[in-house]
Amino acid sequence: MAMTLVQFKALFPADPMRLGLVDSIQEQSAILPLLNFIPVDGFSYPYSETASLPGIGFRNINGQYTDSEGVINPRSEKLVPFGGSVKTDNWMVDLRGGRARTVQISNKIRAAGLFFDWAFFKGDSAVNAMAFDGLQARINTTGSQCFWAGTHGGALTLPLLNEALDAVRGPNSGKTIHCSKAVRRKLTSLVLAEAGGAAVMDAQKQLAEFDGARIIPIEEDNAGNAILGFNETRGNSDVTTSLYITRYGTSADESDVQGLAATGLFKARVPVNMGEYVRDVIETLMGMGIFHGKSVARIGGILNQ
Repeated sequence: MAMTLVQFKALFPADPMRLGLVDSIQEQSAILPLLNFIPVDGFSYPYSETASLPGIGFRNINGQYTDSEGVINPRSEKLVPFGGSVKTDNWMVDLRGGRARTVQISNKIRAAGLFFDWAFFKGDSAVNAMAFDGLQARINTTGSQCFWAGTHGGALTLPLLNEALDAVRGPNSGKTIHCSKAVRRKLTSLVLAEAGGAAVMDAQKQLAEFDGARIIPIEEDNAGNAILGFNETRGNSDVTTSLYITRYGTSADESDVQGLAATGLFKARVPVNMGEYVRDVIETLMGMGIFHGKSVARIGGILNQ
């Protein structure tokens, strides 16, 4: 059964280090609290994707149905080591004890939360074979789930957003819109201009939802760079960005967009004394999967106008 990280944490009540790691990584990430994770033993998660449903119909009394089966495409998602190592000078350990190492470890895991957000959207195994593929790499730019604001970039419009929302299955109340804060400000202006001021706003007077779909903006990665910044290329423009619509899965395995995680979640390796410093390694195996072809949509080529 798929679980949130908070539910994962409850499986290890006697491990304060692991509990603290989960709390720290979720504090910084916009995506991790939204995902249900399928526990996986190993480096891959095999599953079957239904490409077409079997036939159905009527029959005569005493007659028979025509046998038919749906098309099943075998798939596999990979899990990759995810984490980092930190060095704490032995003088710091001597003077401040274990707290010195704890601070370093906490900072590293907070950075991991921001890095996961980047990987969720921008991870690309074709660029870095050690990474898992994020949404941008998975959405076919010529397919039915990708929409463009213009051949060489263009302004975001509400009709285009409605079209992309309709491409994701289910009611809008089960969908999440991810974009930069700049794009959210543009959406706020568009909605207020059309609705005459009638909109669901947050404490910052920015749009909190659109037609029932919640809006969660995406900010910076662990290096301080905008994850969904105006640095994508569309045609002859290299100053565009994208907006994503995602339907996150439930606790049922293989539903919509879900994370994949090692059953033991985070591990803090036994620290190694390297002479001048102590080296700690914190890591887990993580990945993600899109288990329905209409669980996500992308609007690309959005200009800052």
